[in-house]
Amino acid sequence: MANLNDLPITPISKMSREDLLTHILKIRNARRMPVKATNKKSGSPRKRQSPERKPKDLLAMLSPEQAQKLLEQLED
Repeated sequence: MANLNDLPITPISKMSREDLLTHILKIRNARRMPVKATNKKSGSPRKRQSPERKPKDLLAMLSPEQAQKLLEQLED
């Protein structure tokens, strides 16, 4: 298995000034290149439809403290 020492990359400390500037420019240009999207879908994305929920289902999801707070707000 290869590691960093096996790769043909010269360390920055051993590069000449011109090589260093060229290396930095290559990195900067590579970051600025747009990445090509694959499997691009056409049109607008479809919205996910959630199933209709009944009030009893929603109340069952509440904790007792939340249900009490909701009742207090509804009574006001």
